[in-house]
Amino acid sequence: PPIRAAAARIGGDLYDVVAVAGNARLIVADVQGKGLAAVQTAAVVLAAFRESVYDEPDLTAIASHIERSLEHQAPGDRFVTAIMAEIPRDGAEIRLLNCGHPSPLLLSGDNAQFAEPLEASLPLGLGYLDPGVRKEPTAAFGPADRILFYTDGISEARDTSGAFYQVDQCGPLLD
Repeated sequence: PPIRAAAARIGGDLYDVVAVAGNARLIVADVQGKGLAAVQTAAVVLAAFRESVYDEPDLTAIASHIERSLEHQAPGDRFVTAIMAEIPRDGAEIRLLNCGHPSPLLLSGDNAQFAEPLEASLPLGLGYLDPGVRKEPTAAFGPADRILFYTDGISEARDTSGAFYQVDQCGPLLD
C-alpha cells in the first residue's frame, strides 16, 4: 500500500515494565487516533514513564509527569488511556492507577473479576479538566494470582454475530 495508507493504520498501543527497588512498575496504554501523530504521542508517553518511574514516589506522581510531558511535547489535543500498576515482589497486593483505560482482569483461582475502580479517572492529557487527586487503589494479589492488562482491541472485539467479546469470561482460557 502507499506510505500514507500504511501510516494511517499504525496505532498507538504501548506497554512497558520496569523493575524498581524490588517492585515491578508497568504501564499499558492506548493513544487516541492512528497514524504518525499517535506514534509520536506514544513515544512521549513511554519516554516520560521511563524517565519518571525510578524517581517518583508513586503512580499518581508518574501520571503527573506524563501529563506534563504530553502538554509540552504531544501534537494537538491528544489524549491517552492508560493503566499503571505497581506490584511488590514480596507483597500481597497490587497498586493500580486507571486513567480512562479498560479495567484489568484479576484472576485468582477460578475467579475472574475486573479490578476496581470500574470508573477510571480521566485519560492522560485531559487531567486539567478535573484537577482532583487521582486515586491509586490496591487489590489483593497473592503469589498464585494473575492479572490481565489489555487494550480496547480485546474489549471491543466482536464475534461473527456482532456480540462483544466478554473479557471477564476469559479466565479459564488463560490457564
